[in-house]
Amino acid sequence: DSHSLLEIRLETQPGVSPKELGYGTDDRKLTMRMYESRLITEALLNVPGGLDYTLGTTLNYSVDTINYFNLGDGWSGSEAWGVWSVGNENVMYFGIPDDVTGDLVMNMKLMSFHKPRDLEIYINGTKLTTLCVDVDPNIYSIVIPSEYYRSDVKYSEKSNLMVMKFSQTADIAPVDLNTKTTDTRKLGVGLYELVIGN
Repeated sequence: DSHSLLEIRLETQPGVSPKELGYGTDDRKLTMRMYESRLITEALLNVPGGLDYTLGTTLNYSVDTINYFNLGDGWSGSEAWGVWSVGNENVMYFGIPDDVTGDLVMNMKLMSFHKPRDLEIYINGTKLTTLCVDVDPNIYSIVIPSEYYRSDVKYSEKSNLMVMKFSQTADIAPVDLNTKTTDTRKLGVGLYELVIGN
């Protein structure tokens, strides 16, 4: 995964100093204070509440209960049960707190569209494992060693960005199996929920 350099220039009018306002001897002409900046992809621009993940939190991807939108490219819209991956590559983002150490365990409730499929999982660009996902919903568990999730890409002041990617062959759409539907999405796996813990 590559990251682009984004340059932002802010232009403001001259401000007043704390000294001029009667606060001490600081005579700097202040205009604004920047608390934090984040380097993110276009897919994350409208993420509500950010991506900082609290270990042990179950993320549910059904349209009625979704409370943490961390899906990047390669996902369809949420449905009543969860969300489908679309196409051969599907990306998720997590802000992992700096103080998290040791191996992490991720449990995901998944199903495969139409037939079982091999699902390769990459963490920060490095292949971690391959799961064989069945057509019936099941819980799949993977261990993420610290050397995989530790990233030098800061997401926020207290967390680093962990990028998880699914890679698979998704070449069948519902319309290929039933001409009474107009659904042309090339579906891969269905994601119900996931949780990451120590």
